[in-house]
Amino acid sequence: MTAGGVYRIGALSRRALLAVAMVHLSGLPALGQSNNRRQRIVTFDWALTATALTLGANVVGLPSIDYYRITTVEPPVPAGVVDVGLLFTPNFEILDELAPDIIVIPSALNYTAGSLQRIAPTIVVDLYRGDPDPIRAAVSATVQLAEKLDLKEAAAALVARTDQTLAASKEATKGWQDKPFFVGTFADERHLTIFGAGSLYDAVLKRLSLRNAAEGKSMLNGRAVVGIEELSRRPDAAILLFPQGGNNAVPANSAAGIFWQSLPAVRDERVFWLSPTLEDGGLPATIRFARLVAAALPKDPDHASL
Repeated sequence: MTAGGVYRIGALSRRALLAVAMVHLSGLPALGQSNNRRQRIVTFDWALTATALTLGANVVGLPSIDYYRITTVEPPVPAGVVDVGLLFTPNFEILDELAPDIIVIPSALNYTAGSLQRIAPTIVVDLYRGDPDPIRAAVSATVQLAEKLDLKEAAAALVARTDQTLAASKEATKGWQDKPFFVGTFADERHLTIFGAGSLYDAVLKRLSLRNAAEGKSMLNGRAVVGIEELSRRPDAAILLFPQGGNNAVPANSAAGIFWQSLPAVRDERVFWLSPTLEDGGLPATIRFARLVAAALPKDPDHASL
């Protein structure tokens, strides 16, 4: 690191050098845009990464790519994008060598802005800050990001695509409208994390005219951990479940397993497994979750199958 605080390339690992070389040599155009000196972007947030990629931005680096692939899934990370380290402890040598034109961070990483500014102009974009409606907030943040990246038309197209997907999914699930759903994932064999008011999942359910069975429960940042027995208090509710760590973690031990199997939603085959979707993932996650719900629910609620 120089006296000015900027990290310079020195004894980078062979793996790091190869990764950086892949970016410089790939020259891959993103999502149909021309490759006329498109701005090179590094994003320090997986939801912002998904949004930038969907807009067609030239993302050349992001942290923990494997985590993105597991939790966010789509859009996929293009070949040649470099893993710049951990979210809170990036590799400044790789960042410096990547020479991005813009670095995008959420406000939670404001404390890194000084160091990042030495590498490239750093902008702060928050997907949900200051708005209780996560979808409306994501629209505003998407437009803000697009203006910074000179991709205003792409932002308008993404907002329109979001509206179209929500409308199509609402039509596809109309047989379930006004029926209650828990949305959650197993925290352990006896507890689930369920999502309520303030979460992106809840906002999507509302757009689809599906009721959240967790309505009225106390939530912290749109989520709460509850015992399995809490689900029995709403025997009419169906359950939308995300895998935890890639596994469908139905309780294995005898006591929890027996209780789980006794839940009305389980007995009546109203439990539906969904593929992972980033819970605070902006408009790409809104589209993905709405699409997955529509695909998972049978058109006729009376003939649902597990």
